[in-house]
Amino acid sequence: MWMEDPTVQVTTDRLMGYLVSSSNDQAVFCMHSAGLTDPPLTKDDDSPITSNWSSPVARQNLERLAYLAILFLERYGYINIGAFKQLAAPLTRAVKPASTDLTARRSADKHTANVTAPLKVIICGAGAAGLIAARQLTYFGAQVTVFEARDRIGGRIWTYKQGNQFADLGAMIITGMSGNPSTILAKQGGLMLVPINPCCTLYTSSGRPVSQEKDARIEKEFNRILATAGHIAVKDPENSAGKSLGQVIEDLIRFQEHRITPLKISHRNLVSILLRRKAKILNE
Repeated sequence: MWMEDPTVQVTTDRLMGYLVSSSNDQAVFCMHSAGLTDPPLTKDDDSPITSNWSSPVARQNLERLAYLAILFLERYGYINIGAFKQLAAPLTRAVKPASTDLTARRSADKHTANVTAPLKVIICGAGAAGLIAARQLTYFGAQVTVFEARDRIGGRIWTYKQGNQFADLGAMIITGMSGNPSTILAKQGGLMLVPINPCCTLYTSSGRPVSQEKDARIEKEFNRILATAGHIAVKDPENSAGKSLGQVIEDLIRFQEHRITPLKISHRNLVSILLRRKAKILNE
């Protein structure tokens, strides 16, 4: 529903209507087995009930199901993100917690006063992450202040314009369309996405083309290091929690160099011995 049209907010009423209209017989049977709906209707059923959700209990279950689904998906940023038409107040609200170091009566008064007080948040950096976080927190009701050191916003997303010519100096490619938040933002902005040809020539900093064989070897090694970094994050979360992905990859590269250095020395010594033997044989 959200992926089909991310320009309109997903509300409880909209999701309830979507569930009723899009549920097939198997889905209704599963929901009935879970005690959510009325018994599935049959063609020969003379019951006045015209829908599996007609009874008050089933209607209440449907509303509760839609509420919990939106609450979870919205809170974790799966739906209702970016620039969209807001139809109702969000289910997630950013408010200040009540103070606990007062007397019982003063604490109750404090809680009553602050229950609707917005949370104040400072965001450092007006890049893509900072801007989307500021927008989402504002949607949740927080008062947000964004600090940016540069004289422009956007961070690594920076389009250079000269006359009728444009060039992106930073991010320009969306990798993976399904479930990608960048795809949602592109749809909301009405941007036209153009498929790119992955079989393109790569160039070094000196302007020389990179061979396909070298490109394939580098990609294979990068994916291997990336998989190892992911394995370390799962198996050793305490030591890797405070490190970025780049720091972990650099540690892995240094470890590889440290492990390979003795092998390089042994290989060079072996080559030197073989060259001396070859020279001795030729002299004889």
